[in-house]
Amino acid sequence: MIFLSIFSFRTATYKNESRVLFVVLGLIGVAFFVYGSVTTPKYARIQTETKKKLSQKESEKAAHLSSHAQNTVFDDGTAKKQAAAQKLHERNVEKQLKSEYRQTGNLTFNRRTKTYSLTITDRNFIKAMTYLKQSPSQANQLKWPRTVNNFKVTSQSIKKSLGKGYTLQIQAAIPKTETLLRIRDGQVITNFVK
Repeated sequence: MIFLSIFSFRTATYKNESRVLFVVLGLIGVAFFVYGSVTTPKYARIQTETKKKLSQKESEKAAHLSSHAQNTVFDDGTAKKQAAAQKLHERNVEKQLKSEYRQTGNLTFNRRTKTYSLTITDRNFIKAMTYLKQSPSQANQLKWPRTVNNFKVTSQSIKKSLGKGYTLQIQAAIPKTETLLRIRDGQVITNFVK
């Protein structure tokens, strides 16, 4: 508006016309300009302060909600994520044990009882266990204590990978299926050799 009034003032001067209207318009434009430059920073500051107050209130609400959420029944899926991770670890341990004992026997896992069961299929092992059942005094000769220690180490590895409460069970058909050894967290629970 100011530039328009200056241009019109020059044109009116050149044409020798009345310049009062253009001077008034120019003064009004200058007044608006001064008023705007004085009030704009004030409103901008008020708007910024309002935004800050709102963001502080929102962050306080969010903090309150997040602390409240920790005390509620809903855990944002954390329990589900942990259960899924545990299930994945259990599968990985099962794969590893199957690979390790594939020539010795068949391995299965019962998630409900947290038990890894190794059913012996190796004929020589079954023969040795059948003989050991009939003659328990021959345990040292057949290196049964060493076998037990090896399975204890495996059980401790399971405990280290998955946590407490997992059982490693060794079974064989001597002549009917029987539990030879049961180990939980590296401790022997059942040993068929007394």
